[in-house]
Parts: sequence; structure tokens; C-alpha cells
Amino acid sequence: MNVHFLSLVTGVALAILPFAATAETVAYYRFDGTNGSPVTTILDSGPLGLNGTEVGAAKYSPGVIGTGLDLSGDGNFGSIPHSTNFVMMNDFTVELFFKANQPYVVYGSDGSSLINQLHTGFGGNHLSSYSIEMTASGSLNGFVSYALNVGLDTGLTSPSFADGRWHHMALVFRHNLLADINTLQLYVDYALQTAGSGAATPVAWADFPLYLGAGNYLGSDSQYRRNFDGNLDEVRISNVALLPSQFVTIPANQFALVQISNSIGGIQLQWDSRTNHAYQAQFTRELPANPWTNLGGPLSGKGNPLTLHDAFVPEQTQRFFRVLEAP
Repeated sequence: MNVHFLSLVTGVALAILPFAATAETVAYYRFDGTNGSPVTTILDSGPLGLNGTEVGAAKYSPGVIGTGLDLSGDGNFGSIPHSTNFVMMNDFTVELFFKANQPYVVYGSDGSSLINQLHTGFGGNHLSSYSIEMTASGSLNGFVSYALNVGLDTGLTSPSFADGRWHHMALVFRHNLLADINTLQLYVDYALQTAGSGAATPVAWADFPLYLGAGNYLGSDSQYRRNFDGNLDEVRISNVALLPSQFVTIPANQFALVQISNSIGGIQLQWDSRTNHAYQAQFTRELPANPWTNLGGPLSGKGNPLTLHDAFVPEQTQRFFRVLEAP
């Protein structure tokens, strides 16, 4: 049995420090709100304030850092109005955390879009300046477009990522006009999965909105809506080609995959679970721990979030928690 998540609580609040936006950040969507409440405005934590709105019935739910954007169901997505700042003529990086629901449902005729920047309203292929898509089997593909039906793909990943767990992914585009080559790389969990290369053709841009969790969506409920059935968090767009060491990461020892919130007479722990896996929550009053004490008995994972209540103990001013996972 190995440590799966580790979180720290002093009193009743889990302290997570926000990431600072860099000079290269175009937009950064953190989806911080009240767990379980509806989403209205999608706030940009970056320097340009490129805010957007929710379409449908998205809500806040536990994310990798604080809360994330729950897009479960059909017709729920985020829409960010066009800005000239989204037009990136050279290198750029698009990254986010995602978690596909189990079972994973594909809405529409094709795979789902995690993020999508359209450049044309016509039908065909390569309709987006860039897009990251997930197939019904859970494989990922990233692409950029130079014109209708013309562009560069990374190719499909071999592993399936529709497993009900959080993953980080990044699409990195490099435009080297001097060497006459474009490269497009798709990273998942900070490891290169697939890549493509070709002539240094400029990416096609237009004034359509940026969509979070939907693709080819021009306001109609068509078969090509490509809604993503799952959750997004920490979406960041940068106008440089980042290295894996520069991607958004979760602070050391603060994985924030255990959500800690106030509860009557104590606190509530909540974390994602996998089907046919067992989970044991434990606490200690001091670190290094000696010893860890079980908080209740083992819980069985069913692919949905598990919750556990811990009552206040008057003489204890702090507790440290961890959740152990076993197959």
C-alpha cells in the first residue's frame, strides 16, 4: 500500500498558493469558486483579464488546485470572447489538467475537444487554429491548422487517458522560419507522447471565441459539438514554447487532490477514487508522523468522489491527513 495523496490542514483550511503569471502568459483560467455552485464568469488570472462565460450548466467541483470546472453532461462548456492577444504568430504552449468521467461519454459524432480555437465556420478538417481532442477510446490528439483541410497533427497517443483520474497535458508549438520547420509536441503528465513536424507554414487565426470543453461549436446543437464529458482545471496559454520544467505543476507536498472543506462539527475530506481500489484515510498530529492513525475503516472506490467526516477534537489545534490507495 503506497501513499497516494498527501494534504496538510491547520485548523480547517487547506492553504494552496496560486501560481504567478509570467510575462509570457496570455491567459490563465484557474476556475476557483465555491465547490458545488454554478459557474457564471470564467475569470482570467493572467495579466490581460481575458474573462469568459459559462454555457450550459457547468459548476465548480474539486480540482487539482482548489476547485475546477465540471463540464459533465452535454452542452456545458466555457466560452472566451476573441482577443487579438490569442493570435500567436510564432511559438506558443497550451496546457491544462483534465479528468474524463467514467464511463466516458462522447457527445456528437466525433471525439471531444478539451480546448478549441476555431479559425473557420466551414465544414471539413483542420477547422481550428489549434485543438486538443480526446477520442471515444481515451486517446489524445493535438493539431494546428494552416488553412481549411491543411495543418499539422501530433498523432494519437497510445495510452487511454479516459480513466477517471487527473492528468496534465500540454501542446507545444514551435515555428522556426529560419530553419523552415514547424514542430508540434503533445505532453501528458510531463512526458512527451506524440509529435509531428513539417514546413514552417503560419497558423491560421480568426476572430471566433476560444472554447473550453467543446469544439466546432458555433451556437448550434449540431452533431459536431464535441462536448467534453469531464473536468478541467488550471488552463494556461503562453506565447512561448515552454519546456516541461516550465509547465504548471502542483506545489510539492500540496497535491490538492484531497479537497478539505468545513463541515458541521469538523471538516470533510473528499478525493477521487478508482473502481476496485481501496482507500484508507489517516491522520497524525505532528510531522514527521509517529504514528499515523486510521480515520475510520477502508473505503471502496467506485470511480466517483469519496467523502469522509472528521470531527473536531478540542485539544488538537492541527491535524495532517493522508489517503492510502491499494489495488
